[in-house]
Amino acid sequence: MLADGRPTVKASNLLFRNCADVLYARLSSSYRRRTHCTLSALTLDAAQNTLALTDSSGMLRSIMMHFRLPTIPETTLGPTHMQSTERTMVISTSTVLYEKKNNVAYITLNRPDSLNALNRELSGGLVEAIEDFRDDPEMQLAVVTGAGGRAFSAGMDLKERASLDSAGDRRVGATTGLTWADRGVFKPIIAAIDGFCVAGGLEVSLQCDIRVATKKSQFGLPEPRWSILAGYGLHNLSRMVPLGEALYMQLTGRRIDSDRAYRIGLIQEVVEDRDALFKEVDRIAEEIKMCAPLAVQSIKRIVYQGRNLPVEYSMKLSGPIAQIVGDTEDAIEGPKAFSEKRRPQWKMR
Repeated sequence: MLADGRPTVKASNLLFRNCADVLYARLSSSYRRRTHCTLSALTLDAAQNTLALTDSSGMLRSIMMHFRLPTIPETTLGPTHMQSTERTMVISTSTVLYEKKNNVAYITLNRPDSLNALNRELSGGLVEAIEDFRDDPEMQLAVVTGAGGRAFSAGMDLKERASLDSAGDRRVGATTGLTWADRGVFKPIIAAIDGFCVAGGLEVSLQCDIRVATKKSQFGLPEPRWSILAGYGLHNLSRMVPLGEALYMQLTGRRIDSDRAYRIGLIQEVVEDRDALFKEVDRIAEEIKMCAPLAVQSIKRIVYQGRNLPVEYSMKLSGPIAQIVGDTEDAIEGPKAFSEKRRPQWKMR
């Protein structure tokens, strides 16, 4: 024990592992019951007491946050059909266009005259669309893009920010704070990028799982040039590309082109123009739809929840999830379809 009452590093590690084991036991039990894995008040109190004692609080809070997320929603475990109809959904703002077609949700940032800058109205509409996509069992994946052909998004609307600052309104927008994973979005999301993808716009794309961009696209986190710190990108860009590349972009505020973004792994495909962009996105979407939806969602859940944990706890996290997927009818259908040389018919149950 240290002089200020905190445990030594060895004791901290022991507390961390003990707390994680307790949380894991609760998680496993919840997954086996296929209910939401909200921890009991007693377990949370014990974990909070441990947090107050240990230098590993960041890791423990990460475990608590991720283990309290719900399991695969019951609504997606029942039977469903794969729709082929096209629907334009009406949400509360015209700054976000929302369409559903062939089990894919298309979400378009729609402020082309402002390079799709993220003002409060657009940010709120984006969250509204994402949550509707999450809750619709017929939607297997989403595509997020920007209107106009000049930008995916130029990030925060600094004109609106300046106006709000002058009025004494310092509240943050809806796209900050909770991430999409925090909101329980574990269906795949593709970013279709055409043009500027910078600041908050880049951060929106980073929350997508796969990024495809046109050759003319540019990427950057220029916030320090305006004495602002990035949000999601500050903490996650360096986890997605080499550290030196992440620091180069953030310490200089300089933009990089699509070729460099592809070389460092920031984007997964580069295409010639906007037409080719959506052809490539549709191709990727079809490949995702070939996979069992519950398996895909489980993979994303494990990767996102487990990447901030030690490997042994990520593996423990995956155990009960894999058991649920393995007990589904789809897990029988997959090998059967392979042996019969046909495409599987997923029932999502």
